[in-house]
Amino acid sequence: PACANASHAAGAKQNDGTSWYETVQKNGAWVAACKGCGAAYDYKASLDTEDAGVYEVVDATGDGLCSAPYKEASTLCLVKGNKVTVTGSVTNAYGNKWMQTADGWIYSGKLKRAENAPTIVNSGYCGGEGDGKNLSWTLNSEGLLTISGRGKMADYDYSAPWKDSNVKKISISDGVTSIGDDAFEHCRNLVNISIPNSVGWIGSNAFGFCESLTDIVIPDSIFWIYECVFQNCINLTKITIPASVVLIENYAFFGCDCLRDVYYGGSSYEWNKININATNQTLSSATIHFNSVSESVKKP
Repeated sequence: PACANASHAAGAKQNDGTSWYETVQKNGAWVAACKGCGAAYDYKASLDTEDAGVYEVVDATGDGLCSAPYKEASTLCLVKGNKVTVTGSVTNAYGNKWMQTADGWIYSGKLKRAENAPTIVNSGYCGGEGDGKNLSWTLNSEGLLTISGRGKMADYDYSAPWKDSNVKKISISDGVTSIGDDAFEHCRNLVNISIPNSVGWIGSNAFGFCESLTDIVIPDSIFWIYECVFQNCINLTKITIPASVVLIENYAFFGCDCLRDVYYGGSSYEWNKININATNQTLSSATIHFNSVSESVKKP
């Protein structure tokens, strides 16, 4: 039979006034499920970017989060007075508003818009799944680009929506699984980026011509370093490469003439088993620090 509450509207009530939804665990995560048919409420489908901005934590009591269990809640330890960047909001099945941040979701009652804080100068969606709304982004007046959500990022052909903006720092939320082709290409003022371990794929030319970038840490979740990923990062001096990497494609480090130190998570034996394309001569002249920092020798 059809669900008696087919619309699954937020805040829907039964005849006795109780909620049509109950909090249950599915696959190890807390979700709001319809009592009529068991369907999980898709709160991400209604992301409202009008609430994007910089907020101040006003309530850090308890565990720092709303006491009601909710999947993908922020792992950030909230501290009263601290600032967080919100990329959007949703209203869940119980009528409660949750704010999306790079660290996960925070109940709106714990935040207020910050005074004299950086302003959001641009925002939108950058997802590579469905209608593209699985990921959202904001850029603030201080050059911080924040990407939030779960799943794949879209690929770009020199056309990322933040292209030609003054991007200085990038924060990617845990849950983003890829960085698209040409995603941050020509972000010439980029000096800092944090890539979470949820990212398993970095597209070609993703950081090409990031001329102000001096160092970067590739997460343990990466197996291939694709072509032209860091080409012409002319001021890149050090990079951390995990032992999980088995292939470094053509021109990945082409033009990185200042590269001096490579911090590798494995042994010299493992390093020499990596299939490194011959166009990456800058790697052969860099100092390879094996097992992260325990051994420092030139690559043969």
